[in-house]
Amino acid sequence: MKKILVLTVLMLLVFGTAAMAHPPQNITASFNMENQMLTVEFTHTVGGENSNHYIDQLNIMLNETEVITQIPGKQLKNSESFTYYMPGVTSGDTIEVIAKCSIQGDRSASITVGE
Repeated sequence: MKKILVLTVLMLLVFGTAAMAHPPQNITASFNMENQMLTVEFTHTVGGENSNHYIDQLNIMLNETEVITQIPGKQLKNSESFTYYMPGVTSGDTIEVIAKCSIQGDRSASITVGE
């Protein structure tokens, strides 16, 4: 009986943590050709001062090649914005942004520059 109780408690803890984790709800990217700046905005509700649930990695892909990896280390608000200088981007290039949750899931957004 004790084994079943311990197993049940462990399963609840594991599945309960996974249920609370989620990918970002929203992610957008925009590129300004004039100043060669990429702006990334995401919403990822983490609820308060939770130090183990946050966006822990942002990957920027240019034409399917990873060019930027950022590891923020902490998420201060439910909505965050990052700006990156990307010289050499031309009209027609594809930029993909991938935001990864520290616990579970990721979300991506792609844009084609100049469209």
